[in-house]
Amino acid sequence: MDKYLVCIDLDSTFLKDDKSISDYSKEYVTRFVNKGNYFIINTGRPHQGAVQFLKELNLHLPLIVNNGSAIVEYDDNYERVKSFITFDMDIELVKEFYDEVKDFINTCAVTSIFDLYSPCLEKCPFFILHPNPDITFHEGSISKL
Repeated sequence: MDKYLVCIDLDSTFLKDDKSISDYSKEYVTRFVNKGNYFIINTGRPHQGAVQFLKELNLHLPLIVNNGSAIVEYDDNYERVKSFITFDMDIELVKEFYDEVKDFINTCAVTSIFDLYSPCLEKCPFFILHPNPDITFHEGSISKL
């Protein structure tokens, strides 16, 4: 029997306008996975802004997060990061880029698996600041990372 892998984005793709999962989609994903297939959330969000959907779907599969720069697996209770793979980023390049665009953007967040840095946390989108015991939030200049 063939098995399939579906990787899907959340916002403006899988989620409804109110950022919820439809009952139809939940039922479909359950049937799909119960047939031995894999359903992977692949999102630009950090893991703390995506794990709630994994829990809602009752999936124990990795999340691809941070625009593909990390893969995260949660524990059975969806409370803690069990394992992760990240792809290194040149922080000096990030700082240089931020310095060039900071006057043209509303806010910015630089995130890793366990830390999030922003010049103004209250301006960050809700899914970036989703509470999570693994995350430490830092407010201040990105240039001083």
